[in-house]
Amino acid sequence: MEEELKILLADIIIEVQNGKDYMEALKEAYEIIYKSVNPSFNYDEQFSLDTCYRDIPAVGMGKLTVARKLLLEAKK
Repeated sequence: MEEELKILLADIIIEVQNGKDYMEALKEAYEIIYKSVNPSFNYDEQFSLDTCYRDIPAVGMGKLTVARKLLLEAKK
């Protein structure tokens, strides 16, 4: 899974290594992960809704955890 995410998030990882804000990069990484499951997913639109109306693709928490790990490592 980590290798798959390194490829999927390669551009964002490089941007974080070059000084991009971690929280902004994390949001973008989550959006990419969600879009890998549902290409029509709109992060800003869905997270602006009340939680009971959100339609967020099912993604294993492990992917989100590994994404955070990769970005934190890139930040160092």
